[in-house]
Amino acid sequence: SFPTRRSSDLTLCRIIVQAYPLAVNTGTRHILVDSFLDKYDLTKYIFTTIAAEDISLGKPDPESYLLACGRSEE
Repeated sequence: SFPTRRSSDLTLCRIIVQAYPLAVNTGTRHILVDSFLDKYDLTKYIFTTIAAEDISLGKPDPESYLLACGRSEE
């Protein structure tokens, strides 16, 4: 189970996303990570999600990180 959200955690998250674009980079599939982000109402803090279907090589290959960086410049 995900830890209970505290108002201080949410405040910090709001401050961070105003200064830095946040991405999720995972080796799992979109259906799993997207449902997790939706369940805990975190999608609004993330500008992009890179999942296994988006890349041909997994971590530690830089492909997924470069893809996330490219999306942040769009």
